[in-house]
Amino acid sequence: MSESNGCVAIGASSWRVVAGIIVGALAMAGCGVSTTDADEPELGEASDGLAGTDRLDMIAVRFHTGGDDKRSDSQVFFNVFINGFVNQFSAGGTGATWPNWTWTDYFFGRLPAGTRNMDIGNFWVTWSAGSGSFIQTGDNWNMEHVEIWVWDSTLNGWQFKGQPGGDPLQRFTGSTTLWSWGGWPL
Repeated sequence: MSESNGCVAIGASSWRVVAGIIVGALAMAGCGVSTTDADEPELGEASDGLAGTDRLDMIAVRFHTGGDDKRSDSQVFFNVFINGFVNQFSAGGTGATWPNWTWTDYFFGRLPAGTRNMDIGNFWVTWSAGSGSFIQTGDNWNMEHVEIWVWDSTLNGWQFKGQPGGDPLQRFTGSTTLWSWGGWPL
């Protein structure tokens, strides 16, 4: 474990022991969580279905890059439409390159207090292209999959919402900067 600015980076082997407690506590404290080992954390088991009235406190999202990487000068955001308002969360900002055929770590967003599963109307991903440099042209990015989990305070655990995928699911370019999951499935 390492610590910087009050947040902790935890190796994947530690996740298996304290995933629900540490991940939830760090995310609720506003810390991003990153793994330092090759294994990905397991946030929980897929649920049989969440009730519309289940209270959701957090969202955890990770992305799988396909055959065209995301360069460090572009940005990815995930957005949740809740009771008529857009809640936008950064997926790490600029500075990170997501190589071809790799998964990112999880990115977390705190949902407004009292959010119920049935209050969420849509989920989408937006991408802001980098401008390129002397040698590189502007960025494009192939998103193969997006994996979505929620912290369900009614069930007191991480619940799997879905993993839309394609080949690619979305190719982001200078003129195509948005992908939408056609409505939040209950």
